[in-house]
Amino acid sequence: MPLASNQVLRKTLNLVKLFEGFTEQEVADFIRIARRTNVAAGEVIIHQGRHGEDAYIVVVGSLRVIKTQAGLEETLATLEPGDTFGELALLDARARSASVVADSPAILLRFHRESLSLQPNMLVKVLVNIGRLMAGRLRQMNDKVLGASLSLRLAQDAASPASERAPARFDAVLTQPAEARPIELADEPAREPSNALTSAPQSGLE
Repeated sequence: MPLASNQVLRKTLNLVKLFEGFTEQEVADFIRIARRTNVAAGEVIIHQGRHGEDAYIVVVGSLRVIKTQAGLEETLATLEPGDTFGELALLDARARSASVVADSPAILLRFHRESLSLQPNMLVKVLVNIGRLMAGRLRQMNDKVLGASLSLRLAQDAASPASERAPARFDAVLTQPAEARPIELADEPAREPSNALTSAPQSGLE
């Protein structure tokens, strides 16, 4: 099983986003209250559906986050040194939403919600950073969903026959005012002057 000195732990914690803004003394205090946990390859650290009040930091090793749904397992993420998991247990004690399994022998730092609550200043900073982490993860999920939706739409459009695609729009043509055109008048035939006066019978008086 790999070993981790306090120097390695400090270096790892400096990379952890959960501890952004911590002073050197606060990092040292955290190492003091956290419990070092060794896990073997294949060991399940967090079980989906079970309740827990511990959060973890990966110091050494590699782990996977697995979600089981409708009997099918899906790997949601791979965890490496400096990554954290189980942080929501610090906010509430609800059931875990996924399982975490070690892919290799690993060293973790485990910290309990009650132990952290004894350090008010540290707890406030951790909770603020948890909010930032959750916001970042939500943005990543939104980007993935939007990307997948766009890819699906493009694939459907490419697979659809041309006759089934949306017809071209002629709104722009139909809504344009008709172009004013000059009215052409047909030339009327010239009328001959009237002979009414010239053809009248002459009076018998001269």
